[in-house]
Amino acid sequence: MSAAGIDGCRGGWITVNGDGASVSSSIQDAIAALPRSCVIALDMPIGLLDAHVAGGRECDRAIRTILGPARNGSVFSPPPRLALGCRTLPEAQARGARITLQTLNILPKIEEVDAVMTPALQRRIHEVHPELAFMAMNHGTAIAEPKRSAEGRAIRIGLLEAHAIAIPSKPRGAAMDDLLDACALAWSAHRIAAGTNAQALPRPPRDACGLAMQVRW
Repeated sequence: MSAAGIDGCRGGWITVNGDGASVSSSIQDAIAALPRSCVIALDMPIGLLDAHVAGGRECDRAIRTILGPARNGSVFSPPPRLALGCRTLPEAQARGARITLQTLNILPKIEEVDAVMTPALQRRIHEVHPELAFMAMNHGTAIAEPKRSAEGRAIRIGLLEAHAIAIPSKPRGAAMDDLLDACALAWSAHRIAAGTNAQALPRPPRDACGLAMQVRW
């Protein structure tokens, strides 16, 4: 069974699989370019709460605890579904959504994913946080160095190479940290596809659309 990692990037969505790395303009195109049997690890929220909850979904709060002080700042709280379609912070706040500017900036990508995801599709497309994947590669220790720093990048490249993960050429439209994250996602997708060693948390509740709010790695 084939496996791939997909992450958002400046040019749209970067995909890493056995054929290398490529950038698609939409998540729909990125998924369609892969075999129907392909297991996909996606670094984007799947399943959204109806309304604001401090700290986000149960899985978001759990991930922060697992990553600890070293990397828990890399876990943002996804917007509640009522924020979808907003393009300004005041508009989101008027609907009762307390979101940050960072969340507002990626809201269109969250909307893309929410528009295409179904419970059936979720059987092979899994939400994965790349820092959890790197932590698993690093024998359970989260990487303290930021991924955009020279040291953090070198550590992550070293972990990928230590696990025999080929780092393909960076495609146009993606940054180097996007490429490394997508490689880590592909590594997790292989683990999920093989059914061995992959982890998940927690026992997932489902949102109003029937999507499991769960993170795997």
